Amino acid sequence: MPDTQFVARETELRQLHEALDHTLDGRGQVRFVTGEAGAGKSTLTEEFARRAQEEYGDLLVAVGDCNAQTGLGDPYLPFREILGQLTGDVENKLTQGAITNENAGRLRSFLEFSGRALVDLGPDLIDIFVPGGGLVTRAGQLVAGESGWRARLDCLRRDRERRSESDLSARANRQGSEQNQIFEQFTKVIVTLAEEKPIILMVDDLHWADDSSIGLLFHLARRVGNSRVLLLGTYRPEDVALGRGGQRHPLESVVNEIKRQHGGIFLSLGHKDEAGGRAFIDALLDAQPNRLDESFRQKLLRHTRGHALFTAELLNGMRERGDLVINESGEVETGRSLDWDTLPARVEGVIEERVKRMPEELQELAATASVEGEVFSAQVLASLRSIDEREVLEALDGKLDRRYHLVHEDSLERIGSHRLSRYRFRHNLIQRYLYDTISASRRELLHEDIVRVLEQLYDGRAEEVAGRLARHCRLANLPDEAADHYLVAGRRAIHMFAAEEASILLERGIDQLRELPDTEENDARRVHLLLALGRA
Repeated sequence: MPDTQFVARETELRQLHEALDHTLDGRGQVRFVTGEAGAGKSTLTEEFARRAQEEYGDLLVAVGDCNAQTGLGDPYLPFREILGQLTGDVENKLTQGAITNENAGRLRSFLEFSGRALVDLGPDLIDIFVPGGGLVTRAGQLVAGESGWRARLDCLRRDRERRSESDLSARANRQGSEQNQIFEQFTKVIVTLAEEKPIILMVDDLHWADDSSIGLLFHLARRVGNSRVLLLGTYRPEDVALGRGGQRHPLESVVNEIKRQHGGIFLSLGHKDEAGGRAFIDALLDAQPNRLDESFRQKLLRHTRGHALFTAELLNGMRERGDLVINESGEVETGRSLDWDTLPARVEGVIEERVKRMPEELQELAATASVEGEVFSAQVLASLRSIDEREVLEALDGKLDRRYHLVHEDSLERIGSHRLSRYRFRHNLIQRYLYDTISASRRELLHEDIVRVLEQLYDGRAEEVAGRLARHCRLANLPDEAADHYLVAGRRAIHMFAAEEASILLERGIDQLRELPDTEENDARRVHLLLALGRA
């Protein structure tokens, strides 16, 4: 079987294309694709975006991802990614395969218009949503000749550099009004861009979104009705139903309010009935010439019930074991042996079987990588394992990616003189399974090692990863250091007008100090956290 397939979703595709037709007529739409882990939400939205761009030559697509590990510590993450792409910052998403080469070219050429709209209508978004330095660099590379907005951008950046810390504090004390202004500017920029070209905005894994991103989603959804914007989000209903921090999940009330305004906004990829599961299996198998009979298909349905991820994983495993082979005519058929009794009955079992087939040293490498998170860096992994960086990259690219299909390349970043090659587990269930294979005491040590490596890599720029550092310190049972990093992350969130996230981060910092002795140093930490919490 091919590694990836898109099958049996034509009804959902048709519904999304109908929403796009309304959008192109100037009646902006909002849609949420929901379903459990592995149901095919991202695959559906990516295929829809690909087909839509083939049909409409001026359509733009921008993609933002919410992150399970960094969510609250990285305010507005998905919308920062989206606005970055709309202003020409496309390399990371292109590397991930989240956008096509054709779309990347459209986004780069759009910078002349989008840069002007950002400077004119969203000046406060610069250096919060879009780094001004990167925008200047892209403008120099992608915009021909002199542009008036580039000169205004330089003036804005010089003015911002002259602001003192007291100016920033004064702005932070007006959090509510300032955040509304940020939301309004973002919305005006998006609606104005859509006057020039229609836009699909895709936000994946909203169940992990920070509160400020959910607030911006709501603000944007209320204003796209008369624009050429299709706002498309995915999330897992079961994760939303669990709530957040013992309270109702903030996404729940937002989607209910959006439903009141926009009507039918949900496409549910729920559990398939037997007929639907069988249709999916037939479409998946018949995407390639095969001699797989009725008995095989019925047994596959009985084991997987047509769950997209589960079915694909089982077929991949059977192919790798030799249970499925390609004959001389190029058809897939069963091998000499086919032992259904040994197949696990759950996705976690499939992942376990897949991991156990790897050499022990690769299992160790993948498990160590899982401690950093769903997204991890080859350079951090090399340091943790005391292995040469080139050896780690070769293992990731040649084995864990191409051979075992556990990870894929995510992005490349320069931190001063350091290069960070980021990779992503192909599904967060894989990362969670590998993480759980490590003993609790060893996980603590690895989290502490990650803190030291990140501090060295981000020397002088630690505030950029303060949320990640705080998380790893907490999991390493280093409460004093965790409190310090939560303070930095909270202050950064205040400056980004993300008051809810700032409050949560700072309260977590205070919680870290509860079990520590009342020393002068810890008292000072508590005072700083409480003062910052008061501002937030």
